[in-house]
Amino acid sequence: MVRPAAAVSGAFLAASLVIAANAAECVQGTSTTAIVAAATSASTLRLENGQTVVLAGIAPPQSGPVPDEAWPPREAARAELDRLVTGKSVTVVSGGRRTNRYGDLAGHVFLTTPANSERIWIEGELIAAGLARAAALDGTESCLEDMLALESAARTDKRGNWGSGIFADRDAGDVYALKRLHDTFQTVTGIVERVEDGYGVRALILTAADPNGPPAKPGAAGRESLRAEVPAPSGRSRRASHASGFEGLIGRRVRVRGWLQGGARPRIPLADVRLIETVDEETPLAEPK
Repeated sequence: MVRPAAAVSGAFLAASLVIAANAAECVQGTSTTAIVAAATSASTLRLENGQTVVLAGIAPPQSGPVPDEAWPPREAARAELDRLVTGKSVTVVSGGRRTNRYGDLAGHVFLTTPANSERIWIEGELIAAGLARAAALDGTESCLEDMLALESAARTDKRGNWGSGIFADRDAGDVYALKRLHDTFQTVTGIVERVEDGYGVRALILTAADPNGPPAKPGAAGRESLRAEVPAPSGRSRRASHASGFEGLIGRRVRVRGWLQGGARPRIPLADVRLIETVDEETPLAEPK
């Protein structure tokens, strides 16, 4: 049995147990088992064998382009991660891309408790506690839908950073704020004005989610402010198979998530179409088949 721990009760606990149990099925790949020496950041572990592990598919709070590990919300996430795993044996399961560009092991981390043989899903723990958000990088998207469901419940219950406002959505119309947040992970809401194709990507052009909010950048065409980009359809891009349905999002309010990139207009490259949610329904686009 797999369990995410962020201990809560009632209906959410029952739902989380189901989601966590599914995690055992959605993570497939190469596994490594070792003792954790320390949590070196809010999303990385150092194993006793010297290997660095990056927790797959999560984004801890970040105060600016360069992560400040001493920032209290980030330190709180690191401390909880440290409490959960340091000195204990964990299994790291890597699906798709096994290592990142620095050679660090990337994967989903599971802790098995000796008392009852439950497997605790560490990424699920941090998301359910409101200490991290669901993210995705190419090759580490397994369990993304489970993560999004855990995050939605944490958001609704205002747990952790959802209660403090640190994880609040940014408005696509506030270009000035988005530019200041370049190279940070953010969730951004906006109205889809149109869909553009070109340069190997398909982009959703978003306008302000709040029509009474901050104005878009002076001189911008219309009220557009953010580009959310996915790979354009091609025979090699499985995730692009749903791109043809994006026109149905025009005029709707959506949430996108990812690392903000700078430039003339803020943009977010999306590793997976499921990182686009229709806000009213709180549902991501379907996983490509």
